[in-house]
Amino acid sequence: MPNGILQIVQRLRPGGIEVLALELSARLSGQNAIMSLEWTDLQIAANWPMIAGLPTLVLGMAKKPGVRPGLLLPLWRRIRAFAPRAVVTHHIGPLIYGGLAARL
Repeated sequence: MPNGILQIVQRLRPGGIEVLALELSARLSGQNAIMSLEWTDLQIAANWPMIAGLPTLVLGMAKKPGVRPGLLLPLWRRIRAFAPRAVVTHHIGPLIYGGLAARL
């Protein structure tokens, strides 16, 4: 799925940054995705049911609380598989994890 934008958020739940990420994905060209560091795909859908009806691909990484260096390799694999033209991070946690994983 090359040519899309991948956005990384801490937790995809109803809120300002998350709504911004959804709007940005809807307005940008290409196949775009939003990755949530915390929560699984099922948790995201359960806590924000309207996500299921959107064309944006939503991915949950199920990160547990605290610093998790072991998340970098799975995150890198998902970023590489998606092959985005750009990675956009929202907030400091996603910047640290997503920035490092995108540069590996």
